[in-house]
Amino acid sequence: MENPDWWRKWAADNPEKRAASALRWRVKNADTMTERMRRLRYGITPQQFSDIIESQDGLCDICAEPMDKPVVDHDHATKKVRGLLCQPCNRGLGAFRDEPDSLRAAVEYLGRAQYVS
Repeated sequence: MENPDWWRKWAADNPEKRAASALRWRVKNADTMTERMRRLRYGITPQQFSDIIESQDGLCDICAEPMDKPVVDHDHATKKVRGLLCQPCNRGLGAFRDEPDSLRAAVEYLGRAQYVS
């Protein structure tokens, strides 16, 4: 087992090499990292993630389009998983801070919008 003190000193003295090494590891282990992060952040296993994808027929739960890279949508207050979304829909919810009133106001705005020429 390597000496943690030695490793800390080497990492501090070689930040570029350490960053490059970490990036290579993350790329090589991307699937493992993604699964691990889902478990840590949202408490779901790879099987649960697959089950959600299957229950949604591989489609975003908002726009019903196929998802390239499904994103776990969760309630930020309770941390409970709501479903899987495509990245644009997830970003849209985030931009409105998951506030239903803000989203309703945006829909109303789009309905009454007058275009300036």
